[in-house]
Amino acid sequence: MKHEEENKAENSTPNPQQFDINGTQKIQKPTIDLKYHEVIHFPTNSILKGKDQGHWDDIWYISNQIDKHLCSNLNSFRNIKEDFVVSKLKDQMKFLFTYGIGEVIIKDDGRGLLIPGVLYAPEVTLNILSTDLLEEQGFEIVYEGNRCRLVYMFNNFEEHVFNEDSLRKRHNDFLETYFESLANSEDDVIKIKGNKYSTRVTTFNEFVAFLNLLKCDDIIRQEWDYFRYKFDKVFKWFYNHYLNKSLPGPIPPTINGIQVYLLDLYKLIEGLGGYLSVHLGQEFGTTGELIGISKQDGDELKKCYIKYLDIFTSYFKTARGPNFPTKRVEVDKYSPLSQQETLAPKQTTAEVKGKEKLEHFGLPAELIAPKEKVLILQFKVVTLACKLSTHAIAMAITHTFTVIYGSKAKADDLLQMCKK
Repeated sequence: MKHEEENKAENSTPNPQQFDINGTQKIQKPTIDLKYHEVIHFPTNSILKGKDQGHWDDIWYISNQIDKHLCSNLNSFRNIKEDFVVSKLKDQMKFLFTYGIGEVIIKDDGRGLLIPGVLYAPEVTLNILSTDLLEEQGFEIVYEGNRCRLVYMFNNFEEHVFNEDSLRKRHNDFLETYFESLANSEDDVIKIKGNKYSTRVTTFNEFVAFLNLLKCDDIIRQEWDYFRYKFDKVFKWFYNHYLNKSLPGPIPPTINGIQVYLLDLYKLIEGLGGYLSVHLGQEFGTTGELIGISKQDGDELKKCYIKYLDIFTSYFKTARGPNFPTKRVEVDKYSPLSQQETLAPKQTTAEVKGKEKLEHFGLPAELIAPKEKVLILQFKVVTLACKLSTHAIAMAITHTFTVIYGSKAKADDLLQMCKK
């Protein structure tokens, strides 16, 4: 908790400072009683080791909830200067009165640590050191269970490596993220032919709605560059935030020096019937020519698709089936999101058999991972639409699962499941 709205009052006329033979300032006992006495308590994180066996007034705590050192025992100060300050504690609906600022010597394992900038606050219940202020003053906090001790940051005169380039990179990354967040609110809605469409993606439901919107070619072709940009942002969100993983590679990827826009690749493959259809038809070379690369780079384009878009599309297609429920979002019928759900056709990836659980090729749904469900469905569609032989389908299943899982044995097991 940060103290706010500090109002410094005029200092009273200081009395002549008097010190004892040990150099400690003598303290005069007050003679005036407080009319409105408060008790102020702050949460703590740890107790300072070496002080936990002493008297109550000698115990010191560490807290990351305050931004000041506070002490309620005037006798703990080695030296103190009058400084009357009033701070408003909004969460406690109280005023914090501090009467002075000074130095305190805290003995830790026989060592005396001089802590400057400690405020005398007679109404607080505990003696507390602020973790943030300790770090600013050159102390490190070493935690040992629920106890801790203080050490000087540069006590052993070690040479500390200072890499300013790494700090400048963090500086730039912070500002880029900040400016990007400002831009996000401005480009999350686009108006096309008088209709507004939301492209905001911060949840899985919005991810599904966005990819549904991409099926509306009449809308997408009006602002292709905009949707290229948004597709990349959605792709980054999917990996970095939803999967909590790093990106599979640079965005956009390149093949022999030529940029491959992910939206272009996604729309082309989907328009040709999906990955399996293009793979079995050996059309990745032709697809590459449409994107702008040579036909000979078809294999590289296929690897690019698997690397970037395989998991991405699998999650989307599996989510459209009833066995992969997404949390329903209540939206106004006039909202952009509701328009997208109405305009975009929905797909299902499974069949419901009475009250039984969903099945794919007769397989219990709980035995099949999301990626496998999508691939099995695609094999089923290809079988019906392309009239391929059972042998060709078996080869395709074995090859695809071997590539994905790196195990021909697992691919063979899945093939046997599909044949049942």
